[in-house]
Amino acid sequence: MHTAFVGLGANLGPAEASVRAAIAALGELPQSTLIAASRLYRTPAWGREDQPDFINAVAQLRT
Repeated sequence: MHTAFVGLGANLGPAEASVRAAIAALGELPQSTLIAASRLYRTPAWGREDQPDFINAVAQLRT
């Protein structure tokens, strides 16, 4: 098996709910196991700063 880290982020619509749903979806992938997920954290937009802050997280999978 291999370990993978997946970065997640959203800044449109219900961003927090979107990131939480993405983590849950990763946990449902066949032949993979969700090992851990970071807490959600907020970061300012970079580059185009005239947009909402991002909600980010990282998930660890074994696949």
